[in-house]
This record gives sequence, structure tokens and C-alpha cells, in this order.
Amino acid sequence: MTIRNLNTGETPVGPGLQVGVYCLSFEYIFTKIGRYSIEYATANSYGSSPVVSMVVEITCPHVWDSGVITTNPTCTVNGVKTYTCSICNGIYLQTIPAPGHSWNNGEVTTQPTYTTEGEMTYTCTVCGAERIEPIPMLESEEPVIVSQPVNAEVIEGDRAYFHVVATGADLTYQWQFSTNKGKTWYNSTGQGATTADLNVAGSAANTKYLYRCMITNAAGSAISGSVRVILIVVPVIETQPVNAEVVEGERAYFHVVASGTDFTYQWQYSSNNGKTWKNSTAATANTPDLNIAGSAANAKLLYRCVITNAAGSAATVTVRVVLSAAPPVIVTQPVNAEVIEGERAYFHVAASGTDLAYQWQFSSNNGRSWYNSTGQGAATADLNVAGSAANTKYLYRCVITNAAGSVTTDVVRVVLIAAPEIVTQPVNAVVTEGSRAYFHVVAAGDNLTYQWQFSSNNGRSWYNSNGQGAKTADLNVAGSAANTKYLYRCVITNAAGSVTTESVRVVLTLAPVIVTEPTDTVVTEGERAYFSVAATGENLTYQWQYSKDNGKTWKNSTGQGAATADLNVAGSANNAKLLYRCVITNAHGAATTKSVRLTLG
Repeated sequence: MTIRNLNTGETPVGPGLQVGVYCLSFEYIFTKIGRYSIEYATANSYGSSPVVSMVVEITCPHVWDSGVITTNPTCTVNGVKTYTCSICNGIYLQTIPAPGHSWNNGEVTTQPTYTTEGEMTYTCTVCGAERIEPIPMLESEEPVIVSQPVNAEVIEGDRAYFHVVATGADLTYQWQFSTNKGKTWYNSTGQGATTADLNVAGSAANTKYLYRCMITNAAGSAISGSVRVILIVVPVIETQPVNAEVVEGERAYFHVVASGTDFTYQWQYSSNNGKTWKNSTAATANTPDLNIAGSAANAKLLYRCVITNAAGSAATVTVRVVLSAAPPVIVTQPVNAEVIEGERAYFHVAASGTDLAYQWQFSSNNGRSWYNSTGQGAATADLNVAGSAANTKYLYRCVITNAAGSVTTDVVRVVLIAAPEIVTQPVNAVVTEGSRAYFHVVAAGDNLTYQWQFSSNNGRSWYNSNGQGAKTADLNVAGSAANTKYLYRCVITNAAGSVTTESVRVVLTLAPVIVTEPTDTVVTEGERAYFSVAATGENLTYQWQYSKDNGKTWKNSTGQGAATADLNVAGSANNAKLLYRCVITNAHGAATTKSVRLTLG
């Protein structure tokens, strides 16, 4: 066998390599890349084969490094990145695409006009290259009025100015006037007649004209609204304010009416009888209607209003606040006089106002007619009359008067106070120990007060209670053994006297208490089964019950002894399926036994 490197001529395997008589295969490891020729023949005892030739190419399984940029790309030219094989030192070239220009937002380098295009220049932010694009010519549009002229309000002799604002290209202006309310129009030759601003004399003659502006360009025209000159005249007072007559504490109002244009109001006051004036700062001082407090302090001032516009001002006559007497006002109404018969009955009224006169009156026919009283204090704020049965039949009232008017009080009467009278006496409180014991009394009489008392020595001496309800008709105390040792009573009092109830006490009673529970019983079928319970307490009632559902629900038994302490039932298979219990009750509570059953033996 012969192996030859065709690139270098080297022969790593020389001629005559003997592999072996019986060798059917062989192995050779190439250590260099390149093209190789291989020639071999086989031989044995029978002879040799023809020489076989072949060519093989050994290539490199390249292992590339991370590469190096050997030519940087520009905006328009590709770059190159070179990789080297760590085995064979072969190289591999990779193209880096040109990124293209990065244009900025551009700059207008030539403005477009209505006749020529403009230019927009864009610059690459990387390489500085420029790109120019055309900007279309401006399109001419008809004039559009965006701000109409308005009437010119001026003082006679001043100049009147009109102004218009319009959009569009190459605008021309022509102000016009009309002497016949807009039927025909003539071009003005006044100052600014061919501009956006016309000014004319502020004269009576010019108030008779209308003015407008025609705005034109190559695309069309627009005409403004019509306006006029308005002469501002000095305010004229048509209605003067007058003095405000009010009751002290009310509001004082002044009012003025004036004619003119665009005027303002300023109310003023003077504290030195008109020598000097100061502007009022009241909330309505800049309106035609001033309102201020009707007070003694304000009654010392003078007031006027100065009305002003661009043409001048006018001042009103001076006025003042005039205080008048206030009618009486009742501050405190009289109330019924509750007295013991034989005492004096007093009625009192309180009123506000000046120079008040009082007159108490009485009525014997329930208020249908009234008569002046001549009793004690009948002409004062305090009337007193006899506390008699006869006077309880009258109604009383007081009429209070001054120069500004009068006012009448509510009607009142004499009410005789009756001594207390017990209607229902309290009774012993029978309670279970631990609960509350309640005592109640009912009494008749006026303006009653209550005071419950207790005695620990069987009534020989008494002390005021401070327990719950001790000063009411209902006392409640603890239902305790200690309190069963006391007596209780109530003293009821009013201005006419007092009365004392009978004495009562706390009586304890017991709720049922089960002493001996019933027990299960075993009987022979056909015999009677007996259940028994023992309990303590007063006035006990018994009710035996049975349950078919293992105690979920219960029904009252009607068997023998079902309403006693001893129940007896038939010893049957049916009854053996039931549970039994007893509910024991009295006025103070209830107790229930445990459940039991019968068993057939």
C-alpha cells in the first residue's frame, strides 16, 4: 500500500506495506489536511489482485474564533468581519451590512410662497450627508374674518376706532360707510380706510353712519359686520335715593336710578355731615341698591352714590338712616299659675321695645270677649290675683303697647293644686331569689314628687331609699333574703301636702328544683312500668312527656299520672321504644328531668 499527500508530495505510507495474509481491514489516521492518493493490492498463496487506486480529501472541522472587524461599515458601504480557524488558521469573511442614513427631522431652508416651492433639508446624524426635498407652494385661500369689528363707544370729540382681524394671503382692506342703514355703501377715505384699523371722528354726525370693511385677495373677498359710532354721555340721575326709615336691627335700603352708558356705581358715606366722603365697602356698595344695618351708628352717617362712566360722573343727593321705634316683642310668655287655694297667683311677661305700656285682661267666656283687669299689677309686667276657685274660671292675657304697635301674650289661667291622693296602693313583691322586686304606686294630684323609704325595725323609723326608681312611682330592689327584712313605703308630695302609702315587703318564693330524678325501669311485658320524680318549690305542676325520635321532639303524655309526680304506663313493646321525661313548673320557673325509658325483661 502507498499513501501520498498530493499537496506536499509527502509519502506517510511507503510502498510495500504488508498488512497481513488474513487481514481483511486496516486503519490509518490522517494527521494533516489535504488531498491524498491511495494505492493498494492484495495477495495470497493463489496470487495477487490488481492495484486499486483512489484519491481522498481530508478537510478541517473549522473552529472559528469570535472574529475581528477588519473594515468598518459606513452609512452606504458594507463592512467586513474576519474569523480565523484555531486548527488550520484558515479565515472566514463575513459582510457587515451598511445601516443606511439616520435622518433628522429636517429644517426648512427655503420657505414656500404662493409662487415658488420651498425646500426642506434633512441631515444624516451619523455621516453628515444631506437630503433635500421640495415643500409645495402655498395655496391661496379666500379671506376669513376671525375677529369682527365692534361698535366704538367714545366721548364726543374723541376718535372712534374700528378693528378687524382676517386670515388669508395678500389681503387688501377697504372700509366703507353707509348713510342709509346699509342700503348702499361708499368707500371711506378716512384714516386707516385701507388697513385693518379705521378711525373716524367721534361726532354726532358720524353716529348716523354704518361702517364695514371689505377684505380681498386673489381668491375672493369677505365683508365684516356693520358697526357704528356711539357717543358716551355723562350719567343722568333719574330717581334720587330717599331716607331709609327702619326699626333698629332691620336692614336699611337705598336705591338710585340713572341713565347713560357703561357707568359704575360707588356708594359713599360721610361722618362729618358731608365735608368729606369715603367709599363704602358694603357688599352692595357697587350696585344701584345699597343695604346696610339699621343701627344707631349708621344713623349718624350721610350716604350718597357717585355714578361714573367715561364721559364723567354724577352724585346723588345725600340721604340717611332714620330709626323708628320697634313694636313690642314678647321675649317670655306668661305661664299658668299653679297655686294652693288661698295663696296668690302670679303671672309674668317679658318683652323688648321702648316706652312699653302693659294691660292685663281677663275673659269669663273662654276668650270670646276680654276686659281690662284692675287687679294688683294689672298695668305692669306682673299681675297677681287671688288663688281661688272663682278665678280658675277666668283666662288671663297681657296687651303690650308702644308707639310702633302692640302685641298680645298667650292666654293663661289659675290652676289650683290639689293635695296628693293615693289611687292604687303598692303590694308585696313575691319574687324568686336573685330576681328584681318591683313596687308600684298610683296617685292623683298636681306636680307630684315621690320618695320611697325603708324601715329595718318594723316601721318604728324610716329612711329615704336611693335604690332604682326611689324618686318615681316604681321602686325596684334586689330580690334577696336581706331585703325581706325591710318594710317599704312611698311618700308622695306636692305644694298642697303629702300622703304616705301602706308599707309592703319583699317575699321570696322558689322556682322548681328537682331533688330526685326518674330512673330507667325493667318490667315484664304486660306489667305496668312506673316512673317517679321528686321536686321542691311552691304550687308545682307536673307534665310527663314522651319522644318517639330519641329526644328530638316531645309530646305531652295523657297516660295515668301524666300530670302528677308518678307516671305509670303499660310495659309493652311499643312503649319500650319511647323516651320519657317530666316538666315541672310554677309561677317562678320550670325544671325538666333527664330522659328515661322502660326495658322489657
